[in-house]
Amino acid sequence: MKSKGFALLLSLVLLSGCGGVPIGISFYVIDPVTMPAVANFDSRSVQILDLKLPQYLERFQIARREGSNRLTFSANHQWGENLRKNLYRTMTRNLAELLGTADVGTAINRSFATPDYVLRVSIEAFEQGSDGRVHLAARYQVSNGAGKLLTTKQFSSSVDRDSGDRYGAMVADLQALYAELSREIAVSLQQLEERHAG
Repeated sequence: MKSKGFALLLSLVLLSGCGGVPIGISFYVIDPVTMPAVANFDSRSVQILDLKLPQYLERFQIARREGSNRLTFSANHQWGENLRKNLYRTMTRNLAELLGTADVGTAINRSFATPDYVLRVSIEAFEQGSDGRVHLAARYQVSNGAGKLLTTKQFSSSVDRDSGDRYGAMVADLQALYAELSREIAVSLQQLEERHAG
């Protein structure tokens, strides 16, 4: 009886090794992308106040669309962390590089000074569609530090997905599209700055 209990305990320990992560799961993150600056915001500050995702993306399994109104989630291909937190951090770093300023923060890590620009982003699609294309659709709003709305814009872009490592390539495409969104936001901020200066 003792040997059976020991064997059971040993198998549980072995199964829980490596943090209890099943073998065969691949983990992904959206990383910042090196891009040339589109502005010099050295004396300006930006706060990303909010970044929203559809609820179906608020899970670790990566979503794909398989047809009209149908989603599938991969058990073997997952986000390495909460996707919303990952996108927050990546947007912060992308904008800091694109705007040429270190003063880009979130509600959690922003400086105490009132920001010059406040950004709200709502991601509406961030997955591969049933058409085989990888899609990113978003809305974003920019306000000044006093809360006055300055602009609201829509963003939508997609790329063809070809053969190869299906999920690895899909995440690389999503990362490129997210960098494209970051760049468009940076250009919008620069245009607002020029309008304000004029």
